[in-house]
Amino acid sequence: MLISPTTDRIPHPQDALATFAVAKKWQRAAIVWSYTNDSNGAMTVQEFADLGIVNLTSEQFVTKYRDAWQSVIDRGLSTPLTFGDQIPPIPLGWSQTGNPHMSGCTCGCGTP
Repeated sequence: MLISPTTDRIPHPQDALATFAVAKKWQRAAIVWSYTNDSNGAMTVQEFADLGIVNLTSEQFVTKYRDAWQSVIDRGLSTPLTFGDQIPPIPLGWSQTGNPHMSGCTCGCGTP
């Protein structure tokens, strides 16, 4: 029997977290940043990791996604976002997480 997890720990807006089912790379980074942005009275990185979202259950990975979006802001490619804002397309490749052989490996294996 499949039992759905409790959602009482998910902060407002709860429907924003539903986008994690389809959000990837820069979109995920923007959402993580929005939930952990200090100016929003946000969660800590550890509190976010404790929500148990697949692939975001460690402080290390939450920090990688958060830092990735902060770098986008620092480069002037986006302004700080809040819930309800449209996530702009980011004209940069994604190499912040995952297996390095999947993101333009330079070890000589030939992965593009």
